[in-house]
Amino acid sequence: MKKKSLCSATLFMIVQDIWRNIISLMPLRDSAHSACLSSIFLSSWRCYPKLTFTEEALGLKQKECQKSDMAMEFTSRVDRILKNHFGIGVKAFKLVVPGFCNANTDHLNSWLQDAIAPGVEEVTLSQHSNYSEEYNFPCSLLYNGCGNSIQCFHLMNCAIRPTVGFDCLRSLRELDLHEVRITGDELGCLISNSFALEELKLASCNELICLKIPFWLERLKYLNVVWCKNLQVLECTAPNLSTFDLLGDPVQMSKSSQVKNLSVGFLHKPNTVSYAITKLPSIVPHLETLTISSMDERINAPIAVDKFFQLKCLNIFLFIDHHRFPTAYDYLSLVSFMDASPLLETFILSINQMSVMKHDSVSWDASLMRQIPERKHDRLKKVHINGFFYAKSMVELTCHNMSYSGECNIT
Repeated sequence: MKKKSLCSATLFMIVQDIWRNIISLMPLRDSAHSACLSSIFLSSWRCYPKLTFTEEALGLKQKECQKSDMAMEFTSRVDRILKNHFGIGVKAFKLVVPGFCNANTDHLNSWLQDAIAPGVEEVTLSQHSNYSEEYNFPCSLLYNGCGNSIQCFHLMNCAIRPTVGFDCLRSLRELDLHEVRITGDELGCLISNSFALEELKLASCNELICLKIPFWLERLKYLNVVWCKNLQVLECTAPNLSTFDLLGDPVQMSKSSQVKNLSVGFLHKPNTVSYAITKLPSIVPHLETLTISSMDERINAPIAVDKFFQLKCLNIFLFIDHHRFPTAYDYLSLVSFMDASPLLETFILSINQMSVMKHDSVSWDASLMRQIPERKHDRLKKVHINGFFYAKSMVELTCHNMSYSGECNIT
C-alpha cells in the first residue's frame, strides 16, 4: 500500500512538472486564465517563469476618452496577477508602465519586491517619458542575494543611486540604462562587482559627466553610449572591449587599443568626418571597421597625418540638409581615408538628401576631371555608393574608386 501511494505521488509530480512546462510556454494572460480551471493549473501558474506586464500582454486597448479607466485597469491587473503568483521560479520580469498610467512609488516598489527574488535572471522596468513622478529604483531590493542572479538589467526613465559598498549584480551580463538619472560614480558602484558584464548600453543618461570603464571588466565586449549630452570624458581600460558605438557630441577619450569596431556620429557638432580622420587613428589604432554618421560637414576631409593600419571596412553615412551641408563639399577629399588605410577592402558611402539641393553641373570632358593616379589602393575590393547624384566631385570619387575596386555598385 505504501509503495502504491509512493508511485501515485511520483506520478502526480511528473504530471505537475509537465503542466508547468506547458504553462511556461503560454502567453501571460492565457497562463493566468488557466489558473482558474484547476488546482494543478493554479499550482503551475504560481511558478510561471516569465512575468511580462505591458498593455499588449494584459489585453488592454487604449481609448483616448478612457485614460483614467485604463490606468486603473492596468494597476488592478498587475496587482491581481502578482497577488496570485507566489514569486517562485520567476526568471524574467518585465514591467512597461504606459504613458497614461501614473503608477505611484508604493505600487512600483511592491511589484518589484514581489518579482525580484533569488533566481531571477532578467529585470526590465520601463516608464513613459512623460511620467510625472520621479521614481528612484530601490537598490535595497537587490540585496541579500536577490540581485546576484540577474543577468540582464534594463531600466528606463527613473533614477538609481547605488552607494559605495554595493555588492550585487555579480552575474550581470547586459546592463541597459535609458533616460536613467545616475552619475559616473554611481554607475561605477553599480557595476563594481559585475565581473561577467559583456554589454553596457547608456542612452540619454544626462547626469553622466565622466564615464570610467574599469580594467577588471574583462568580459566587456560592447559599449554603446548614445545622447548623453553632458558627457565630457570617457575612459575605458576594459581589456577586451572590441565594439564601441558613440552617438552624441565629441568627448575626450582615452586611447583604446583593443577596439576593433567603432561607430561615431555627432548630433550637434559639425565635421564628424574630419574628426574621425584626424583624431581616431591615435585613439583607436587597431580599428578594423569604422562607421561614421554626419549631418553637418563644413570642411572637406583633410589629409591624414596618422594611419589606420588595420582598417578593412569603412562606412560613411551623410545626411545632407542644404541648410547646413555645403553644396560645394568636395567628395573626392574622402580619398584621404583610403590613403590612410593601406589594408582597406570595403568602402561604403551612403547619402541621404533630406532636402532638394542644387549641385554644380558635371562636365564629362576628361580633361576637366581631377585624377589622382599616383595614389594606389590595391587592397580595395568592394565599393558601394548609395544615393549617388551628379555633382562633379561625386563623379570624380566614383571614377577613382572604379579604377581600383573589383566590385563597384552605384545607386
